[in-house]
Amino acid sequence: MQFGGIEHGIEFTSERTRKIAKKLGYNHSGIHNLCSAWLVNPHDSVKIANLTTIIGRHFLKNEFGRNVPGIENLPDIGEWPKWWRGVTSLYAAEIAINHIYSSTLSHEHESSAIDHPSYSTDSIWNAWHIHCLHNEEYFSKFGHQDELKEFLQRQRENRIQKMVNTTWTDMVLVEVLNEYEKIQMNNKIPIGNITVRDYVRALAWRKAYSAAGAINLN
Repeated sequence: MQFGGIEHGIEFTSERTRKIAKKLGYNHSGIHNLCSAWLVNPHDSVKIANLTTIIGRHFLKNEFGRNVPGIENLPDIGEWPKWWRGVTSLYAAEIAINHIYSSTLSHEHESSAIDHPSYSTDSIWNAWHIHCLHNEEYFSKFGHQDELKEFLQRQRENRIQKMVNTTWTDMVLVEVLNEYEKIQMNNKIPIGNITVRDYVRALAWRKAYSAAGAINLN
């Protein structure tokens, strides 16, 4: 089995997750920062999902709010990245995976190919699955959100000019297709020129331009 492993919390998060696992009677092997991509057999995926749901319900009912010991100074929804209600499924799944695979789970089961960070400068061909994180790196959700807001505040003519001039995004996506054709022809992964960050950025802006062109932004 393989799981995406990319840091999305702090030591407080890890320690609290371990304590909750112990309180609920689940084993925890000390493997943290497991993400939402699981490469496991179908039977195990159902087991993980079912246990994650059970643990997640407990989290939502009992592990957030100013009345909960240890997080009295946090808002009811918590605070990212310390302890945040919005990623309850990650906390719950971490406990479920550690419990189900308690006798075999190790850091060897964390894969950089899945849940690969969207701000990575690695070749796109090193990433099977890309995870856009909540942080200030570029390309991340917050960074793109700020750029998108700035774009939408521009004058209409300026936005149209930006949308029409898609040379950069087109070049990135065409090059990815060219590299893919080389893979098909040579039956091996090339040392690609397009990074994960550039690929994600091109896709995001292509989608943003399409959406902006389909609505009235006057």
